[in-house]
Amino acid sequence: MPDWFRRTSWTEGDKAEFEAKLGRARRSSRGQYVRIQGVHLAEAGLHREAAELFERVLAEFPEPLEIAPALSGLGQSLLALGQREPALDAMRRCVLREREYPNVKTDAWLEFAFIVASLDVRDLFEEARGVLLEHDAQESQMIFPLQRFKLHASRAILAGTSDVAAMEAAAALREAARSDSGLRYHGKLGLVGDEFAGIKIRLRGIVGG
Repeated sequence: MPDWFRRTSWTEGDKAEFEAKLGRARRSSRGQYVRIQGVHLAEAGLHREAAELFERVLAEFPEPLEIAPALSGLGQSLLALGQREPALDAMRRCVLREREYPNVKTDAWLEFAFIVASLDVRDLFEEARGVLLEHDAQESQMIFPLQRFKLHASRAILAGTSDVAAMEAAAALREAARSDSGLRYHGKLGLVGDEFAGIKIRLRGIVGG
């Protein structure tokens, strides 16, 4: 049986047992347990339940190490639920949190820029460009094609119509076309695949001018 805070189902029985064990856990560790459980529910596709747990971390257990990951997880789950504006707000709050507390890093900066670009939130274009520039050094640390696709796609859309935009769009499409991640034992992990069809069409338009 998996750890009590790594469940992939969330029945009334699951919740009751989780609460019982959470109540016996050290107060300083409770936020981590709640967040990790939220991550596992999100991975299982239970985004509404996951979002509730991430919000609970922020409300009840705002430990310094847990705030940014909880905000990032909340943003991802809200986006999966189609709640785009709240998702964008959560990612933005995460970016701001990481500036204040740089010891904890997530991909929220990338998700924020990608959401702004893909949803064409033009009043946040300048802010998103600044966030990308601020994290420019992290490009070399990206190991998955999906991460690089989101980075180049964001740069392309946020750059408008220019040679730079066309170059970034072409780079994004190359990452989208990859069928192997390049990781020795996880060749299918982190691929773009058939996702983001609309964004790919926009990128082809940018490349074509």
